Amino acid sequence: MGERSRLAACLATATFPASALDLAEVAEAHDAPASMVEALRSLPAERSYETFAEVWVDLGGEMEHRS
Repeated sequence: MGERSRLAACLATATFPASALDLAEVAEAHDAPASMVEALRSLPAERSYETFAEVWVDLGGEMEHRS
């Protein structure tokens, strides 16, 4: 399973919009690896994420484009 898929699975029950702290708590509740939880906690605390894609891009992932 790729990192994007793993993150998506750990955040499957997250309600958006959400803060980085909210997302880290959801990931932790889904037994996400500690490195993933820490990465979420390192995101800007003042930012509100509207979608999973925004989280993924802020974590350094690439935006996917459908053809």
